[in-house]
Amino acid sequence: MNAVTGYLLCYGYVGFVIVISILARKLRIVGEEGARKLIHVLLCATWVFGILFSNRIHSVIIPITFIIINFLITRFQIVPGVYREKDDSYGSVFYVVSLALMNLAIIYDEKFLVPAGIGAFCLAFGDGFAAIFGGIQTKYNIKLKKNRSLFGSLGCFVFSFIGIWLVCNIIHADVPIPWMLVFAMISTIMEFIGGRFDNLTIPLGVFVLASIVMSI
Repeated sequence: MNAVTGYLLCYGYVGFVIVISILARKLRIVGEEGARKLIHVLLCATWVFGILFSNRIHSVIIPITFIIINFLITRFQIVPGVYREKDDSYGSVFYVVSLALMNLAIIYDEKFLVPAGIGAFCLAFGDGFAAIFGGIQTKYNIKLKKNRSLFGSLGCFVFSFIGIWLVCNIIHADVPIPWMLVFAMISTIMEFIGGRFDNLTIPLGVFVLASIVMSI
């Protein structure tokens, strides 16, 4: 994919996802947190777009530009749904920082492609659905610690596995199911201990582990 097509696809898709999330929120299909997590989950496709560039440097440049854009959006609260209101967390910035770092590793060595994809999809699916399931109000959703619950951790594990399985099929990576389960568990642990920095701990923690495992 040439640079012009790639940039139009990536920026166009991100814009489309943001518009969809804003509409879904205004129509009350989802709430504030649901709108954020809709963006969170759907943006995993941008990682796939990034690896299609004929020159992989663009897969790093695009998330770098979104580091700046997301910082400004969060700092000045420009686009509702991208940032969490009444919270100074820069999770959307950390999200693209992690993508930029993993894509930079791919440029250094193509062997990091599969670990980066696994990390990116664990971030999108695992963390995204952890918040959704963690917010379920029921006596069975046991609180494990502040902002972390049983359903949230289970949701992170299940959807991290789904994300791993999905990206491995997209990029035709032969990763055994048992290792997918291990990576999903690491994603869950990173989400549990990561706190407000889980958009860094999940993808980079899984990326490092997957890189080590796949180099053995």
